[in-house]
Amino acid sequence: MWWGIAIAVGGSLLVIVTPMVIDWMFVSGATDEGQGVHAAVEVVLSAAASVLPPLGAALIGAAIVMVYLERYGYARIDGAADETAGETAMLLGPVRRSLLVMTRRSAVTVTPVRVATLLAGKEQMPVYVHIIDHPGGRVLVDTGMTDLHPAVADMDPRFEPLTERSIELDSITAVVNTHLHFDHCGGNHLFAGRPIYVQRQELEDARTQDDYTIREWVDAAGVYYVEVDGEFEPLPGVRLLPAPGHTRGSQIVVVETDDGSVVIAGDTAVWFGELDEPATEGQRLIRSLNPHEVWLAHVAEPWVAGSPGGNTA
Repeated sequence: MWWGIAIAVGGSLLVIVTPMVIDWMFVSGATDEGQGVHAAVEVVLSAAASVLPPLGAALIGAAIVMVYLERYGYARIDGAADETAGETAMLLGPVRRSLLVMTRRSAVTVTPVRVATLLAGKEQMPVYVHIIDHPGGRVLVDTGMTDLHPAVADMDPRFEPLTERSIELDSITAVVNTHLHFDHCGGNHLFAGRPIYVQRQELEDARTQDDYTIREWVDAAGVYYVEVDGEFEPLPGVRLLPAPGHTRGSQIVVVETDDGSVVIAGDTAVWFGELDEPATEGQRLIRSLNPHEVWLAHVAEPWVAGSPGGNTA
């Protein structure tokens, strides 16, 4: 019975709301019709999510998006330069995220995956990437290494590449590079055509500074970077924050979970002691967030306040 009521209410709301969506052109600072409608859709879908169960909310969302597409074809939003870019922004941007919010958040999880080890001094140092499973998609944070390169042969790389793990690469919808050192971007080529989020400063430094990284891994064929300036939210509850220190353009990923905020730090801190006694801007930022746990790129377990040492196995 509840579902029937929800569908009836949803259908009625759709009839009432759709004209408002189409006519409400200039909201939230919109500078043209497309932006105004886009912002209005977000408001409507968010409101529906707060009062309806998943099915009713999803029906409303699907119908509104159909009307949106039929009327506009594309919208000049998110800096879209042409029709294709506009359609992509519209479908993958706030409208898509609002639909996901309406179907209620399921558990968001962070999973470490070891992809390589490197010789650091006399010890083997693991290289971890992290997978965020979110209702809005599967995000990979950093991509590790897949190939040997003369520039790092002295570090005796031993690979456990993603291509040989029980991970469907096609399931990854987006990638985040915390920074572009070779052991964090060496697998970017596996995700050609998918958005890879990186701070603009980091990409500039990787492309212009000598001895910074392995440049052909950064600009591998088909790699598509979304350059970020400052804070950005690619999915609800997943934030990218600049965290200078290890490099000028380093960023961290803050993930809201049922247990609290989880930070994926890359090399903003390399070992637990750097979070126990933070010295860089990025490390102090992490501590200021009071996270539930912090995952580092070269440690097997997460840091939590009071963690003893850190296992690098």
